[in-house]
This record gives sequence, structure tokens and C-alpha cells, in this order.
Amino acid sequence: MYPVTYSKADFSRIAGVSKAAISKARDAHRLIETAEGMIDDANPVNAGWLAMHKAGLRSATVAPPPPKPPKASALTSPPAPEGEPLRGYGGNLDRSAKIANIELKRRQAERHELAISEKKQELISREIVGRMFSVFDAAMKTNFHDLPRRSAARLHAIAVSGGVQALEAAIEEEITFALSRTVDAAKEYRL
Repeated sequence: MYPVTYSKADFSRIAGVSKAAISKARDAHRLIETAEGMIDDANPVNAGWLAMHKAGLRSATVAPPPPKPPKASALTSPPAPEGEPLRGYGGNLDRSAKIANIELKRRQAERHELAISEKKQELISREIVGRMFSVFDAAMKTNFHDLPRRSAARLHAIAVSGGVQALEAAIEEEITFALSRTVDAAKEYRL
């Protein structure tokens, strides 16, 4: 799944909250807008906030400040340098950051799987699928639109001389033939 940017109205519908709640979350820096005023679901902060609201954790809209790290002593490690994640303090990250981190890792795994599938040529582009469908559709229309014209005289002769069962068998044969011609036309289409 690729990242998507949403308007505030669309994002509020997805999260199940009002537009005012989106504005409040933005003003409190719990949601981050793009330069165009849109909300990007690939942003870990936005993804965490959305995951929390989808999970029904609306009461925890204001994340408590992270606990202060213990003072450095001979028995404790020094505080983490500025800009580095907190490690070794028993999980000092708040719940929404953890949810955002899980969502980010899931999206990265999806993108990685897509990249591998593209390299293995297991995926077919939308444009190629569209062209293939167009060829198949044209072959289907041609073969089935021509069916009455091609087989009318033969089917009439069979109906007069052979009876109902012979006519049913002949119609099935004509339909099978039209389908096989359609499939052959689609197979001949090379990318």
C-alpha cells in the first residue's frame, strides 16, 4: 500500500472523528500537515494517531509527556543524546509512538514485498492489464457477435433434420469454438 494524502474532511471520516477534532490534533502537534494542508498517512505521527482512533482509544488523545530519564550514576546509564531514540529505560516511548512505529514497519514490509515482486516480474502494470483486457474484450465481442451470422444456416439445418438434442450439441460446439478463438486471440497478444 502506498502512502496517501487526505484532506482534513476525508481523514476525519477515516478516523471516525469530527473535523474540529482533526484541527485540534493538528494545533496540538498530534497530527502533522503537509505544506499543501493535507494529512499524509505515511507520516508515523499521523499513522499512530489514526491507528489509535481506529482502535477506539479516543480517551487517550493527549499523550502524557515521556518520563524523565533517571539521573546518571554509577548504576544507571547516561541519558540518550539529543535526537537518538530512548533505549534501555524500560520502554519510555508512549503508546501512540509505539503504534506509529508498528504501522511504519508494516508499511515498509509491504513496500519491500512489492519491490521484490516487481524485480521477480510477478506484478503486471495497470497499463498492460488494461491493454490485455481491451484485446480480450475485442476478441470476445467479435467472436460472439459473429456467432449468429456464422452458424445460423448450419444450426437451422440441424434443427430441421436432427432434433432438439442435436441442436443443443451444435450450439454448445459453436460457443466452445467462439470461446477458444477468444482465448487464442488473447494468447497471441504479446507484451
